[in-house]
Amino acid sequence: MNSFFGPWATAIHVGNGSRLSGFWAKRLGMLSTAKSDGRRPVTCGVALAICVGAVIWPTCQLVGTRDGAAVRGKQESDAAKTFSVCGVALNAEKQPLADVDIRIYKTFPMREELIARTRSDTKGRFRFNELSRQRDGHIYFKLTASAPGLASRVTILPRAGREGLVRFDPVLSRPATLRGKVFGPDGKPVEGAYVYVPPFKEWVPGVCSARSDANGFFQIDDLEPWAPPEGNADLAVTLTGDALEYASGGGRYLRTYHPDLGSRLVVYTHVPTTVFVRFDRPTVVTGRVLYRGTQQPAQNIVVSGRYIQVRTDERGFYRMVVQPFEAIREVTVKPKKSGWRSDSISFVPIPGAKIQLPDLFLYRLKKK
Repeated sequence: MNSFFGPWATAIHVGNGSRLSGFWAKRLGMLSTAKSDGRRPVTCGVALAICVGAVIWPTCQLVGTRDGAAVRGKQESDAAKTFSVCGVALNAEKQPLADVDIRIYKTFPMREELIARTRSDTKGRFRFNELSRQRDGHIYFKLTASAPGLASRVTILPRAGREGLVRFDPVLSRPATLRGKVFGPDGKPVEGAYVYVPPFKEWVPGVCSARSDANGFFQIDDLEPWAPPEGNADLAVTLTGDALEYASGGGRYLRTYHPDLGSRLVVYTHVPTTVFVRFDRPTVVTGRVLYRGTQQPAQNIVVSGRYIQVRTDERGFYRMVVQPFEAIREVTVKPKKSGWRSDSISFVPIPGAKIQLPDLFLYRLKKK
């Protein structure tokens, strides 16, 4: 009997790896060596061993369960920070398209940031994994799909659900052309102008965009055919400073930008069509941004003025070129930096004017 129960009395460990106390070891050893004389039955030793095991085993199991829950919790937390996008590129007959250029952009208030790019496989399939959901100032995610000889597809992606997956199948149909010519304030052709259509916030190569040549001509070949709603076919071309995809009255916007002339918006009413863009004499605005406490220049700070966005240089200076639209009576200039508040100042654009604005200051926000 001792040969059977003796090892149990000296080899049982608690959950943290230490042996049973001497008191319980002695008691268990005593029970294991007792004879069955009716006063101290051998079965008591077995019962005590079972009881100790019943306490120890759930403790070990609980530790394992907690560790597993922690791992699962971290995995779920990491998954909640990312999402995936998948789909199949199709033609107008809903047949798969191979080698389609698929891109995903983060769209900020005044710029685009390419974050992922791939091409569809032989079955038209594509997939992006572990895209960050982090809100770093962007407005939404945008997917583009383009291929030679077809109209590009530009889509604002819906927000991913709990499963963290967005499914979208872009359909690329026959294209139509929007062509035109860009003129400067002197009536001469403008070379190197960036021409594109919203909802892009800035010029993106290869998708619904073009650049003017030495004769001022441009041609965007990857737009979808489009006609205005009935009753708006005679919509007059207007100018505006708001970058929206659709103009009031049923037209659509075309944006043209040149670093020396600023940005111009015109409205087109159908595709295919021809559009002429003429720049006025720009208003050139300069200024400086400083930190209030130290009077040091604020470098690489975003300075916004309506639909225009520039950055300060190493000395804190900025230069802004503005087209004086009739619709713009006043432009407010304001620096932007997370964790800081700033001054702002307004000016009235005047054709051909050069305006020097007073210094603008950044103030550190007080921590709550």
